[in-house]
Amino acid sequence: MAEAKPYHAELITNGDSVEIFVSDADEKPMSAAGFKGVAIFQIGGKVERIELRLSESGALAGKAGVAVPQTVKGAVQLTGPDGKTINARFD
Repeated sequence: MAEAKPYHAELITNGDSVEIFVSDADEKPMSAAGFKGVAIFQIGGKVERIELRLSESGALAGKAGVAVPQTVKGAVQLTGPDGKTINARFD
């Protein structure tokens, strides 16, 4: 989980799929409805940019062109329903 003040972002990877679950400042899960985002990860020495959209699970989800390791370095930029942009770093 990474801090993306005033939210928290939890990254889940599965093969080439990426999901970002958003929680509030008290770490209570919330729907990502109204959010959009992009994940930018370093994978195999290359930069992978993944567009994130609302999924049926209520998370933001996207597909990479390659398998994404469970532990990946990079950042996620989220734009909230209010239009403000926030960042979460994953190391």
